[in-house]
Amino acid sequence: MVAHKPKQPSWIFTNLVKLESLNLTDNRFQGPFPYNFPNIKHLYLESNNFSGPIPEDIGLISGLQFISLYYNSLEGKIPSSVGQLRELQHLDLGWNSLNSIPSELGLCTNLTYLSLNSNQLSGKIPAEIGLLTKLDLLRLGGNNFSGSIPSEIGNLNVLKYLYLWGNQLSRPIPMKVWNLTNLQILNIGDNSFKGNIPAEIGLLTKLDILLLYENNFFGSIPSEIGNLQVLRELDLAQNQFSGSIPRKFWNLTNLQNMDPYNNNLSGPIPPEIGNMNSSQRVSVFTNRFWGTIPSDFGKYSPNLTLIQLAWNTFSGELPPELCSGFALEKLIVNSNNFTGPLPECLRNCSALTHVRLEVNQFTGNITNAFGIHPRLVLIHLSHNKFVGQLSPQWGECKNITDMQMDGNRISGQIPPELGQLTQLQYLTLSSNEFNGEFPVAIGNLSLLFNLSLSRNYLTGVIPQFLGKLTKLEFLDLSDNNFTGVLPVDPGTFERLTSLNISHNKLSGGIPEKIGNLHLQYLLDLSSNTFSGSLPLNLAKLIILEILNVSHNQLSGNIPLTFSRMVSHVGIDFSYNNLTGLIPTVLCGETEGLTPCTSGLRNSNKKILVGVLVPICGLLLLVTISVVILKFCKKSKPGEIDLPKMSKSFDSSI
Repeated sequence: MVAHKPKQPSWIFTNLVKLESLNLTDNRFQGPFPYNFPNIKHLYLESNNFSGPIPEDIGLISGLQFISLYYNSLEGKIPSSVGQLRELQHLDLGWNSLNSIPSELGLCTNLTYLSLNSNQLSGKIPAEIGLLTKLDLLRLGGNNFSGSIPSEIGNLNVLKYLYLWGNQLSRPIPMKVWNLTNLQILNIGDNSFKGNIPAEIGLLTKLDILLLYENNFFGSIPSEIGNLQVLRELDLAQNQFSGSIPRKFWNLTNLQNMDPYNNNLSGPIPPEIGNMNSSQRVSVFTNRFWGTIPSDFGKYSPNLTLIQLAWNTFSGELPPELCSGFALEKLIVNSNNFTGPLPECLRNCSALTHVRLEVNQFTGNITNAFGIHPRLVLIHLSHNKFVGQLSPQWGECKNITDMQMDGNRISGQIPPELGQLTQLQYLTLSSNEFNGEFPVAIGNLSLLFNLSLSRNYLTGVIPQFLGKLTKLEFLDLSDNNFTGVLPVDPGTFERLTSLNISHNKLSGGIPEKIGNLHLQYLLDLSSNTFSGSLPLNLAKLIILEILNVSHNQLSGNIPLTFSRMVSHVGIDFSYNNLTGLIPTVLCGETEGLTPCTSGLRNSNKKILVGVLVPICGLLLLVTISVVILKFCKKSKPGEIDLPKMSKSFDSSI
């Protein structure tokens, strides 16, 4: 049975002359909304599909006190007749497509609640809103207002909640706004405000939430912000604040969420941070903070769920009781100068979902540093100094999608238990000391997108099951000790765009079906012992940017079909036994090839490799000799030693 959206019957709401309250909330009614009730006082029509303009006749319902029309599809202007609704106390038109506010709205002087957020309102905020002196809540966020906040807003002395986020408001904030001493929530984030935050912010002592994110505020954070003793959430992110965080700030013991990230703040984090026992989220990343983290940070914050200290210059060890409350979900401290072993409390923190420790100088044995973390999604330990082996317990972290541990000194075999991480998409273990054969269990990772095991001591053959990893796009097995041949049918890699198996001990021919891949960025087969001719099918990789088959034992001609490969940025055929003609298209701006002359660019002339290279070499030798002889004539005897030519130019590429 097909479900139809209920449509408002044309007759159902007629002749209801005594109706005072109508509630149609959270249905799927559509069309113009019903309003022809002369005595209606409360109209609840939110969360429907009512569309079209708000009718001008709504001003005739003089007794209306409460209108809720948010989450509909209303459009056009708010009619000027709304100014006739002198009894109106609550007006919510949020989440529609309305585009202008009439100045007559300022006549609705009994309004206590005005919500127009998430529409298409533009231009300046009407100064007449300052006449609504009974307003308790004003929501204008998520629109396209521009210019400054009208100073008349400062007349709203009983205002508790002010939302102006997500507009294009600019210029400094009028001083009268800082006199709204009853404010509990001030959200002016995601605008273009600029200037300093004045000391008068300390007058807003009832503030519970202060959100100034994504603006152009600059200068120091005023110490008077420490007067806001009931403040629970402070977001100063993505501005241009500078200097150190004032000492009084750390006395905000009720502060739960602290977000001054992406600024130019500097200095150390003082011991007083330990006083903030209500902390749930601390995000100070991308600043210029330095020094050590106080040792008792986290000790008295049992509800701490998020720590983001990344992209600063912090040093020393992480506090030993950083996660003593075991509520910690995200530990993001990458790109600092942290040292020493990891806190032991991490091992028992089962709430962890994201851990980023990369690009530091952490040390210690990684084997038992972590336990079983059933909620863990991401673990980045790259570019540290960890040693030890990977624990089989990692196989119990079933929700991991991203595991990156490259650039350490982790050794031993890659545990087969990693094959149990069936959600894994990124596995990067390169630049370590892993040994043994390629773990068969990796073939279970059907969602794997990026696999990098390069620069280790892995041995054995490259298994054929890799071709079954149909979502794999980046594969790097370079700089290992793999032997044998390439898998017989690499064409089963349906999405592979980059393949690097260079610097191994692979042999045999390059499979013809390698041309069936969809490689776009890189194919690097260099520094192996591949032999035979270049496969004709290789020319099918017409969008490949970099091709490197150097340092092998390839022979024969470069196929003329390579003239189809027009996207190359770099090509390297060097140190092989290739002979014959260079396809015309392979000269020019491509790295590793001889530049074309202007005539050669537009002709089909083929150049013999065995002739071109010796001639170029001879010309180069003559040029060097002439320069040296001229220089010797100007120099004193014995100052210049002629270079020794240890071997002749090779005619191969």
